[in-house]
Amino acid sequence: MMRFSAMLSTLALLAACGGTDTAPTAPVQTTDTTASASQTSNLLMPLPTHTSAAISGNDISARIAALSDDRFEGRAPGTESGEEAARWIAAEMARIGLQPGGTDDSYLQPVGMVELTLDEENSGLTISNSGTDETLSLGTDAVIWSKRQTEDSMSFEDSELVFVGYGVVAPEYGWNDYDGLDVAGKTVVMLVNDPGYANPEGELFKGRAMTY
Repeated sequence: MMRFSAMLSTLALLAACGGTDTAPTAPVQTTDTTASASQTSNLLMPLPTHTSAAISGNDISARIAALSDDRFEGRAPGTESGEEAARWIAAEMARIGLQPGGTDDSYLQPVGMVELTLDEENSGLTISNSGTDETLSLGTDAVIWSKRQTEDSMSFEDSELVFVGYGVVAPEYGWNDYDGLDVAGKTVVMLVNDPGYANPEGELFKGRAMTY
């Protein structure tokens, strides 16, 4: 699956360096001909008329006002509204005269995406303890997912569980949750967050931090 994303970094740079001029400019249909008809036709929101490649609060306000409109439905990646937001940004870049840096001399670049879908009929998680089996309900008791996006399926059976606390090895803190444990060929069970999360008032690690 290939999706296209507008090169947001340029507009983000303009936003990051905005001046003190913050009065918003209402987005209205442009009459500038820098952007081609194919770029500006059927946009969910019309392009502003007075924005430019210069950095100003007015320009950023106008763009944010347009892109935050409900018609873009949150601009989630991979959605139709996200694609429309990318087209809008590309058209705005063309209108203000920015040079394209994407694929085939365009303002867009392809981004490969992989979708993982759990086959609930053939997936499950059961924990056995002293001969007693407890099957966890998917979505209620357990969530199954993987970062291994190159494999079609994954499975493991009869894997011993080993609790490793937070699963942290941090010599700078004199901390090693794996010290003395044999976890080879086994499944480790760990807590999320850092060790300092449970002791926010102390000097353990950096307090209520959450890392992986």
